[in-house]
Amino acid sequence: MDYEDALIDIRDNSPSPSLSTVGVQEASRVPTPVPPPPTPPPRHPFYYIDDDMAIICVEEQLFKVHKYFLIRESELFQGMFGLPPGDSMTAEGRDDHHPIVLKQVLAREFESLLRFLYHGMFDDCGVTLPQWIDILSISTFWACDKLRARAIKEIHDHRPRIDPVEKVVLAVKYFVPEWLAPSYAAVCQRALPINSVEGHKLGLEKTILLARAREAVRQDHVAREQRHAQGAGGRGNVRQNLNSRTTASPAPPEPEPLPSTASCWGEWKGLTVPPPEDPFDAERVAEIVHEVFQAPEEAGAN
Repeated sequence: MDYEDALIDIRDNSPSPSLSTVGVQEASRVPTPVPPPPTPPPRHPFYYIDDDMAIICVEEQLFKVHKYFLIRESELFQGMFGLPPGDSMTAEGRDDHHPIVLKQVLAREFESLLRFLYHGMFDDCGVTLPQWIDILSISTFWACDKLRARAIKEIHDHRPRIDPVEKVVLAVKYFVPEWLAPSYAAVCQRALPINSVEGHKLGLEKTILLARAREAVRQDHVAREQRHAQGAGGRGNVRQNLNSRTTASPAPPEPEPLPSTASCWGEWKGLTVPPPEDPFDAERVAEIVHEVFQAPEEAGAN
C-alpha cells in the first residue's frame, strides 16, 4: 500500500462528526453580546470646560494658551474658534508651524492680558498701571467687554492719579468718553500750562480749546474775587455784605478708592501725577469746560 492509499483508508475509516457535535461548535462561534456602557452623569452647563490649547503667534513670538479663556472673554475668538477646523494636519493653532497669527496687537499687550486671565484671582497678581492700559487696548480691539470695563475702572481708580493729558489721549483712542470732561477740568485746575509735547499728543483743536478753558477759569476766578472784595468793602447794608461773603458749602469729597486685589499701585514717571490742588471752584470749572467744549460739538453736529 502506497502513501496515497493509506491516506484514503484513514479518511474512510474515520468517524463522521455527529449533528450534536456540529451544533456545539457552531454555538461556540456566536459572539457573546457586550452590555452597553453605563450612561454618564449629565455635563454641567458652565463648568464642563473644553481645555483644548491654541498656539498663537504675536510679533513673531509663540504663546500656547487655553481656548476657554479667550472664547469666554472675546466675541472675536468665539467666532474664530467656532469655524470648522479644516484639515487637521494644517489647521491654524494646532502646532508651532501653523499658529494663529494675531496682527495689530503687541506681544506686551497679549502678555498683560494673559497675566490677568491666568493670575487675576490671586492677591499677589500685581497688575500695574501700564499693564491695565495694555489690557484696555487689547480688550477694546477684541471686544472683551467685561475685561474692558474692569480695565477702565482700574485705570480710573489708580493712585497716584494718571496724568489728565494721558487720560484724555486714552479716552479718545479707546472710546471712553466719560473720562474727557473730568480730565479737561483737571488740566484747567493745574498750575502748569500745556507744553509742546502734550499739545502734540492732544492735537491742535483740543490744545486750543483747553487753553481757552484754562484762561476762562482764571478770568472767572479773578472776577469772582473782585466782586467779593467790592461787596465786603463797603456800600450796601450789612445783610448784603454778609450775603456776599456767604458761599455754598463744598460738597463732601468722594471717598478715596482702595486698590483691588489684582492691582499694584505705584508712581510711574510720565504717567502719574501728584494729588491735585484744585485751587478753583470745581463746579464752576466743570461749567466752563462744558461751555467751551460743547460749542464745537454742537457746531459739528449742525
